[in-house]
Parts: sequence; structure tokens; C-alpha cells
Amino acid sequence: MKKFDVLNWQIVPKMKLWFTISIIVILIGVAGMIINYVRVGSPVILGLDFTGGTILDLKFEKPADVGASRDILKSFGLGDAVIQVAQDGRLIVRTNKPLKTNEREKIFDSLEAKFGKLDRESIRVETIGPTISDELKKNGAIALGVGLLFIFIYITIRFQFRFAVVTVLALIHDVLVTFGFLALIGQELNSPFIGALLAIIAYSVEDSVVVLDRVRENLKILKGKMSYAEIVNKSICQSVTRSFNTSFTTFLAILALILFGGATIRDFSFTLLFGILSGTYSSIFIAAPLLVVWDKLSKHEIEEKPRKAIAPQPATVAVGSGSGEVVQKEESKSTRRKKKNKKKKKKGKRR
Repeated sequence: MKKFDVLNWQIVPKMKLWFTISIIVILIGVAGMIINYVRVGSPVILGLDFTGGTILDLKFEKPADVGASRDILKSFGLGDAVIQVAQDGRLIVRTNKPLKTNEREKIFDSLEAKFGKLDRESIRVETIGPTISDELKKNGAIALGVGLLFIFIYITIRFQFRFAVVTVLALIHDVLVTFGFLALIGQELNSPFIGALLAIIAYSVEDSVVVLDRVRENLKILKGKMSYAEIVNKSICQSVTRSFNTSFTTFLAILALILFGGATIRDFSFTLLFGILSGTYSSIFIAAPLLVVWDKLSKHEIEEKPRKAIAPQPATVAVGSGSGEVVQKEESKSTRRKKKNKKKKKKGKRR
């Protein structure tokens, strides 16, 4: 079996394949967002932190029933509430509007009449008002925008403008892929998601900077000896082992959080895990190959211009001279015709 040579991996020549894979994944994610928008009115399922409302986590003497619970909540104008029953029989209710204390007590009394005594020591109530949820959305968008702006400025100063552009495009790729994945699996997004998204961006930038820094160093050494595409491909191959090792160790750490970290940070860890995988892919297969596309566009080499048709060469006649030298005479058909016509005219004059 032939051993795979990482240093000679042809990544840039196959960049159309990598771009196609990314486009397909993004389109699948967009389809999931469209489905969510039709179902719940939002591309992704926003949690309590972003929508506002109340979560009730209740434990009764008897196991709770979703149908009976919904009938009781409808009488309070909460027919659109999300109702779940946990494996231990606990009733989890999420409403889209904040509930006041007296409203909660009335709901508790009605549910107690149906499912027995409520264990008031284990009640969990979380309420977030619409003002707080709107502020969280605003602050999250600002944090994301400011982060991308600072990254763009830093890479422009540290490297080149084109390096900054391809890095931000790779980050947008990671954000779209992550949102699409979360839309497909139906995961709720709460305030920890903002932290996970910023961590994904930071990790992806770190990976991209390592590859781009190698490109910059190789351009100084190999410019004129190799083509731009070959230099970029060589730089990626020199960095891919480091990127894989870093991603793999981070993957193991996050996997441990998912398995043993508990439900509180599981959503955060799961988002971070998928985002880091996407960031590793984009730094190797998207960001650096985009530099080659930029270079070709700047030189107008994306499509090779059709060659002009070669005009037919006039006939060549070899005539030997007395000294043995060969003299080449090129005569077109029109020239020969003119000579014949002149000879005919001369003969006519003599007669």
C-alpha cells in the first residue's frame, strides 16, 4: 500500500471540489433554516434568553401528561406553550410570555388538582422579560460585528488586505455552517451560544493565520521559482499536520465536556465542537485556496482566452543552385496567377 505523502498533497488543484462541498453543506443548512422559519417563524430556534418568557420545571406525585397539561394551560391563554415530560416524570413548560407570581400560582393549583401534590422545594422557575431578551440579541450582534472588524483590521495590518478578506470569508463560512447545523438538529440557542460562536471565530482565525503566515514566508523565498498556486499549496501542506493535531486535541477536550459536563454546558460544547471542525476545514480548504482565486482574477487568468486561428503559410518551393545551396521561394497562388497572366500578355504583343 502506497504511503500518503502530506507534503505533496494536491489541495489547491482540487479547490473546486472543496468549494463544492462547502456550498452543498451550506445549502443543506439553509434548507433547514427555511423549514424552521415556516414552522416557528425564525431560521433557528431561539431559546428563552432571546425570546423572553418563563420556564417551569415541576415535579408532581403522579407522572405528568402532555395532553392534560396543555388543556389546563389553554384555559390560561397558554395553548402555544412548549410542554415536555422528562424521563423522571418532571413537567417542563416554556411559555412565550413572562408569567407573574400570581399567574404561576394559579397554574400550579390547577396542575396539582390533576397530577397530585407539587414538590415545591424542587420547583425551578426562570423568567426573562422582552426588554432583556432584545438587549441580549443586540449585544450579541454587536459583539460578533466588532470581533469581525478587529480581526479584519489586524490581519490587514499584519499581512495584506487580500489575506484579511479571505479570512473573513472563511469565518462567514463557519458561521453559516454552524447555524445550518443547529437549525437541522433543532437545537435551541441561548446566551451561551454567543460565547461559543466567538470561540469558534477565534479558533478559526488562529488556524487561518498559521496557514497564511506560512504563505507569506514562502512567497519571500520561492517567488519566481514556483507559481503562486504552487507556493500556496506547499504552504498548506506544511501547515496541515499542525492544524490537524491542534484540532484533534481540542476535539477530545470538548468531547469530554459533552460526555461528562452535564446538561448545563452540553449545548455550548456541542456548538463549539461542530464549529471547530468547520473552522479547521475552512482554514485549510477555503481560506488559502481563495488567495489563488484572487490572484487569478487579478491577472485575468480564470478563463484562458481562445487562441487565434493560425493563417495558412504560403507554399515553399526548394530550388537547387549550381553551388549546391538551397534557396526557398514562397509564392502564393495569386502571385503565380499574376505571372502567368503577364506571360500571356507578352506573347500576345509579340504576335
